[in-house]
Amino acid sequence: MERRIGPIQTYLDLFKDRPPAHTAHTRPLPPSAEQFLAYREAAGASPATLRTYRFALASFPGDINAYTWRDIDRWNIAHLSWAKRTRTTYAHALSAYYEWAMEEGLRRNNPVHDLPPKRRPRTPGPRPKALPWEQVERLLAVEKISNRPVTLAERAMVHVLALTGMRLSEACALRVEDIDLDRGEIHIRQSKNGDERTVPIVPQLAPVLRTYAHTLPSHAHTIFGHRRKPKMWGYRVVLRIAAAAGVKHCTPHVLRHSLATHMINSGSDSALVQALLGHSSVTTTISYYCKVRPEAVGAALTGCLGE
Repeated sequence: MERRIGPIQTYLDLFKDRPPAHTAHTRPLPPSAEQFLAYREAAGASPATLRTYRFALASFPGDINAYTWRDIDRWNIAHLSWAKRTRTTYAHALSAYYEWAMEEGLRRNNPVHDLPPKRRPRTPGPRPKALPWEQVERLLAVEKISNRPVTLAERAMVHVLALTGMRLSEACALRVEDIDLDRGEIHIRQSKNGDERTVPIVPQLAPVLRTYAHTLPSHAHTIFGHRRKPKMWGYRVVLRIAAAAGVKHCTPHVLRHSLATHMINSGSDSALVQALLGHSSVTTTISYYCKVRPEAVGAALTGCLGE
């Protein structure tokens, strides 16, 4: 009696000869995919984003230009052992490629959008973790780590991250000339989206930066980048100072989210928070931070309609 093979096993057989994931980025992409990556680079995509796109597109076997939604569905089932977020990221990269191909007249449809609703790639959007602002203030007040004083560089790094909302990579890329203490501004050149922006130097940050700037060596071109592995150093600084302050679950990105959440909770406009954080769209800012509380809706409705 012939053994019946279920649909999942059939899908797995289709992809059984695929190379290991770690070799996917070495596979050549079709010329149209290379053009798409060049377009994204010209549009300001970061090197990390471009690497993700390249790796993702190379992970789909065969000719992605001939894919239908069924091919994508088979790929998804064959990779159920991968983390859902990874599969979703790869599918979104493929979808971005198809959207570009449609604009260029290379395709008539986006097969990712043709997937049945329950099978479309979706990543739940958890709200970023944020610290109560009292904990951030406690962290900024730390003066000793492991029985030694906090250095001026460590103090400056934590204050910059907590009081400007910039990313760790942006802080590590800051040049000396990017900080204008007289005008009270910091110019960010190397952002995640490739856009430049200016953030204010608040009164709590100005004296810390001024004191630290006087200690920089004359040959220093960057504020923190002259250190060996500045991003790793900055990350560890935040962890150590947070531990000294008794603050748990604190990272450079948590400080960024904490400032944004504190601003929104204090009544700041979401467009202002977007400008500070450098989000490419205000929709991102709203989806991350502007969670409406039911009691607030009730109070607003009562105020509108009267008692």
